[in-house]
Amino acid sequence: VAQVIDRAGIAKEAYDDTVAPLYSMVGNGIEGHTEAFKDKYGAPDTAKAKALLTAAGITTPVQLAYAWTPSHYGAESADEATTIKRQLEATGLFKVTLSSTEWQQYQKDEKSDTYASYMIGWFPDLPDPDNDVAPFLTKEPFLGTGYVNPQILSLLSKEQGTTDKAVRDQAFAEIQ
Repeated sequence: VAQVIDRAGIAKEAYDDTVAPLYSMVGNGIEGHTEAFKDKYGAPDTAKAKALLTAAGITTPVQLAYAWTPSHYGAESADEATTIKRQLEATGLFKVTLSSTEWQQYQKDEKSDTYASYMIGWFPDLPDPDNDVAPFLTKEPFLGTGYVNPQILSLLSKEQGTTDKAVRDQAFAEIQ
C-alpha cells in the first residue's frame, strides 16, 4: 500500500489541495519531522509494489477491507476513502471493500479490533513529536493495535528521557 499510495493525489482529490501530504507520523512543521515514507518509497510505483508482494509470497489482487466514519472527520472522509480505493485498485494489485460506520459505533468497533484497516484522525494537543508517535507505538497503544517493537520502545524512552534537541531529533528520525 505504501509503495503505491499517492498522498499528493489524496490531498488534491479529497481535500482540493487545502492540506499538505504527510509522509510520516510526525506532523509537518513539528520539530523532528522527516519525510520517511517519501524517502523509503519515493513516487508511487506499481512495479515495485508488485515485486514486494511477490517477494512476500502474497498473491494479487490483495483483498483489503477499509473502514471509515462518515460524520466525525467531515464530508471529505468519504472522498478520502474512495480516493484510496481508486488508487489501490488502479494498480490491479488490490481489491478494496469500503465500509462506513457512524462515530459512536466506529469507536467501539475500532477498540474491539473489528477493522482490518481503517481511517483514524489525530489531533495532538501540543506541538511535540512525542505526541504524534508515542500514543500509537507504546506497549499499550492508544488504538490497541498490538504493535510492539523493542527498538521503537527504546527510542521512545531515549527521546522522552532528554531535552537535548539533537538526541530527540535523531530518535524521532529513527522512529519514523
